[in-house]
Amino acid sequence: MQMLRSLVISNFALIEYACIEFSEQLNIITGETGAGKSIFMEALGVALGERASADLIRSGCDALRVEAVFDIGQQAPICSLLQEMAIDLEEDGSLLITRRISRHGKNTIQLNGFQIPLAQLRQLSEYLLDMHGQHENQALLRQNTYLPLIDSLLPSQDVLQQYQKNYQQWHQLGQELSDLLQQSRDREQRLDILKWQTQEIGAAQLLANEDEALDEEMLKVANVEKIVNSSQKAYSIMQDGEKGGVLGLLSEVRRELETVTRYDRQLASCHQGITEVFFLLEEHCHELRSYCEDVEFDPSRLAEIQDRLDLIHKLKRKYGNSIEEIQEFYANALRELESLANQDERIAALQEKSEELAKELSLLASKLHLQREKASQGLVAGIKRHLADLGLPHALFEVNFENKATLGPQGTDDVSLLFTANPGEAAKPLHKIASGGELSRIALAIKSMAGVTDAPCMVFDEIDTGIGGKTAQMVSDKILNLSRNKQILCITHLPQIASAADRHIYIEKQQSATQTLSIIRILSAEEQVVELARMSSGHADTSSVLQHARQMLASAAAKK
Repeated sequence: MQMLRSLVISNFALIEYACIEFSEQLNIITGETGAGKSIFMEALGVALGERASADLIRSGCDALRVEAVFDIGQQAPICSLLQEMAIDLEEDGSLLITRRISRHGKNTIQLNGFQIPLAQLRQLSEYLLDMHGQHENQALLRQNTYLPLIDSLLPSQDVLQQYQKNYQQWHQLGQELSDLLQQSRDREQRLDILKWQTQEIGAAQLLANEDEALDEEMLKVANVEKIVNSSQKAYSIMQDGEKGGVLGLLSEVRRELETVTRYDRQLASCHQGITEVFFLLEEHCHELRSYCEDVEFDPSRLAEIQDRLDLIHKLKRKYGNSIEEIQEFYANALRELESLANQDERIAALQEKSEELAKELSLLASKLHLQREKASQGLVAGIKRHLADLGLPHALFEVNFENKATLGPQGTDDVSLLFTANPGEAAKPLHKIASGGELSRIALAIKSMAGVTDAPCMVFDEIDTGIGGKTAQMVSDKILNLSRNKQILCITHLPQIASAADRHIYIEKQQSATQTLSIIRILSAEEQVVELARMSSGHADTSSVLQHARQMLASAAAKK
């Protein structure tokens, strides 16, 4: 079964150290007022991504640490999310969340040993635990919570998802239209600028790597006199001179060695090597002569190169550090110029598309409204049934729909919840008439509805506020029934609820002259009797009170 297996709390407020292992069904947490139950809940919340500060660190310590271990099996949404995070489950299907808060700002969050950001932890926690407390009761008074409640009970999410997808596209289209209309106000000025820029770059007719080629040619043309003198001198050394230059001397060496090799082959390889060098030098000499004959000095070409380089450098100062960047700027400017030139057509096309999407959204919103109305009927019937079980048999609960004139992210529905606990009175908006106790019972009724939450673990923090007596027993039965299919953690002051515990966790405050600690421990069967007696009468020192506690435990066990 998917569940919260354990929670380790270290140096958290008044808790020095606690390691709590939970039952897979109903876990009850009790303790006297101020013992530290709220600290326990806060630590659990921190483990699941709620805000935390150094103020929570126990006095005299440098850091706090909370660890939560979940068994999640093969729960698809969690496994998919972990796969996106590139985090593997342990072999036994467990998930370890470790969060450390330091006074020195070195805070860490780890998931199975991998460090993750707080946003990912919060995203994951939605699938792990559904925490419900008194502030969630107050959420029932906020109208923006009603549509998600009804949507959670839709038999299929297809229409809602299609609407949200189309709405997102429609919204982006509207933003693009708004931007285009804003741009159109400055279009003429922008068009003039783009036309000037594209004409200036286009007229230059730049070639790739042209500046590098011109730099090389500039170097040659500017030094043509040195080139001519040096090349002619080199040719003269090789070909001219008293003995025909280097080639003449080398030819004479060849002839003498040829004579030697007729009588002694020892210098044959030397003769062959010098012969090869002779022919190679002769070839280069011809090349050198051709070069000397072809090289020319053109003063006008030097001016042309300088003018071209000046133009390229001017364009670089304006549009990019290289010809490649200038050409990229040119291409982007041409695209923008075309876009601006066709802006009226683009605006008309987007407006037409926006109107088409708006029509589709209206049809989807109508379908979604019908689905929600049908789902709300099931919600009303289910909540009435649960409220009857919780001591409000005559309660009237209604869902009221109002159609908005404009399309919204969730459709065109405005929803309000109407309620009255008294027969004969008209139902009115929930926030105007419901008491704290009634809100607690409505909240529990909603949580009891199948499909409202997929989280394997549900936490109720003092959901019994404002109720007692027979109603408390009904709330106990409802929570007990929920625990048959989900793991429940419940903080309570009522013995009727506490008696149903599969595991009873007790929190007490211990004080000495030097420190105050909150101690968390699992109660034995006999300790549970004593605690129920204390909860029932404020003390546990009479046999009748203890006997009554045992009867409550026996009654709860029979219902299981």
